Amino acid sequence: MSLDDRFDPFVDDWQDACRRTVLLLDVLRERGNICFEHNALAVPFVIEFKAALVKDGRQLERPVNDGPVRIVPPGGREPDPWKRPFIVVDPRAGHGPGIGGMKQESEIGEALAAGHPCCFVGFLPAPIPGQTVEAACRAEAMFVAEVAARHPDVEGKPAAGEAVNA
Repeated sequence: MSLDDRFDPFVDDWQDACRRTVLLLDVLRERGNICFEHNALAVPFVIEFKAALVKDGRQLERPVNDGPVRIVPPGGREPDPWKRPFIVVDPRAGHGPGIGGMKQESEIGEALAAGHPCCFVGFLPAPIPGQTVEAACRAEAMFVAEVAARHPDVEGKPAAGEAVNA
């Protein structure tokens, strides 16, 4: 056995480690690019459903870092105009696992399947400078009033709930 043959396993391991390092760095680069793209969005919610902004909390007299979006039902279905709307509030700033709109088998998915109009109140990752809890509570009340005003003919008030791990 030559001297070179004795080092072959070490060379193989070193080459494998180099290849794995390059692959890891490529995955980290790709993940970083995705993160930059996501954070550049005006409303970076992590929901599966298409959504349209109802009211931007950053534009209120006392700005807050949250706002409701109207969930666009998949497949071009329209919600039943006589059913009361559901408002799902995400407690984890819209960036955690299992949020209410993350998948079809969620609170939003079930309400849409039953024909209810749905809104989702999500939060931006960071609060607005100077934002207070009182301002956030007032904004939530304004959001519910806005959703109710958009559905004046339904019986009862909008149903509100907190997103749960679904």
